[in-house]
Parts: sequence; C-alpha cells; structure tokens
Amino acid sequence: MNLLSRSKRREGYVRNLLETNGATSGGSSRSGGHLGAVGSSDLLSDEVVSEQLTRNIQFFGLDSQKKVTESYVVVIGLGGVGSHAASMLLRSGVGKLLLVDFDQVDINKALMIY
Repeated sequence: MNLLSRSKRREGYVRNLLETNGATSGGSSRSGGHLGAVGSSDLLSDEVVSEQLTRNIQFFGLDSQKKVTESYVVVIGLGGVGSHAASMLLRSGVGKLLLVDFDQVDINKALMIY
C-alpha cells in the first residue's frame, strides 16, 4: 500500500478524487442542521479533514469513508474504555457522535482526585 506524499496532498489529490466521484468541493460550510453538524460531503471536501483521512480513504476507499462520515454513533459510558473509543471514532471521521455518561459530579469525588 502506497501512502500519499506531502506533495500529492498539497496538489489536492483527495479533492480531485472527491470531485471525480461527484462530491462537492464547496469548502467547509456548515449546514444549518442540528447543533451545527457538518454535512458528509462538506466534511470530506475540507482540506484539513481530508488530509487527516487520506490513509483511511486509500485503505478503505472513498465510498466506505463516506459511509463512516455519514454514520451516527452512540457511546454509552465514558470511563476508561469509552473515552478512548470516542476519541478514536472521531479520529476515524465519524460524522455524528452522541456521548452518554450517567456519572454524576460529586465534590467528594473531586477532592479524592486532587
């Protein structure tokens, strides 16, 4: 598997790939949806995001990455595993992420930590 060199990324390789597959290249405009969510085609056409997801797109393909970007994931419990899982899901390009944790903030617990 060949990884993209920086020069190819600078040339807009991912942007060209998106344009040839019918995605828009209108920049990173936010949709007027729920909580300022970003549309999947807008997310993949953003230069910074597409550079971060270049390896995913090469390995899985553009269609698979679009599915990941359009997905909605719920993480229940943000303890040791849940917090790291949420972080990795965001790094993989998941479009929407709902975090649910039933832990309550207690001043006595905070004093034990510090």
